[in-house]
Amino acid sequence: MRALAEGLWVAERPFSLLGIRLGGRMTIVRLADGSLVLLSPIPIDDGMAAELNALGEVRFLVAPNLFHHLALPEVARRYPDAQVLAPPGLERKRPDLRIDMPLDGTAPAAWAGTLAPFPIDGAPLLRETVFLHRPSRTLVCTDLVFHFREADHLPTRLYLRLNQALGKAAQTRITRSAFRDRAAARASLDRLLAEDFDRLVVAHGAVLESGGREALRHATSWL
Repeated sequence: MRALAEGLWVAERPFSLLGIRLGGRMTIVRLADGSLVLLSPIPIDDGMAAELNALGEVRFLVAPNLFHHLALPEVARRYPDAQVLAPPGLERKRPDLRIDMPLDGTAPAAWAGTLAPFPIDGAPLLRETVFLHRPSRTLVCTDLVFHFREADHLPTRLYLRLNQALGKAAQTRITRSAFRDRAAARASLDRLLAEDFDRLVVAHGAVLESGGREALRHATSWL
């Protein structure tokens, strides 16, 4: 785990998909009441659990889209009192997962002033929600954009080049193909880009410490 700002941390784990080394990142947010939100949970061992316990009580577990859920059942068992938020449709994909609240753009009252959800419309196969950490002006994305400055692993480098997602913040061709209603997507992105943020946290690739809003605007300009 490493701190990005007051009340904001990330934790990373290796993750490969079909031989492509994408890595995975969880974002940890501390709310005003001292409790924690885990966005896109990764596997949590006893050592990481101890680090989290030192930060606060884990109160919310969030699946930010229909694809980032692999570790969630295990993490939910570790934190049985935490509320699980997930996008509509995940209950059919993961009937083994306890879901307490729909992720539909309405934030729990405890998030007020700290964390704001922004659903990205127009991509029903993805159903991603991104999150604005207002105190640090940080936007947390999952698969909406990647940010790989470089890739030493040849298959990963080739994959990113073919997807036009190497050396910059970008949407992969696969992500682009998930958008079926471009007008709805553009409207939700315009609402998001009107907000005040600078840092961009992604699940795959490097954290962009500044210039995040312009990077996101450029990456989604095709819409």
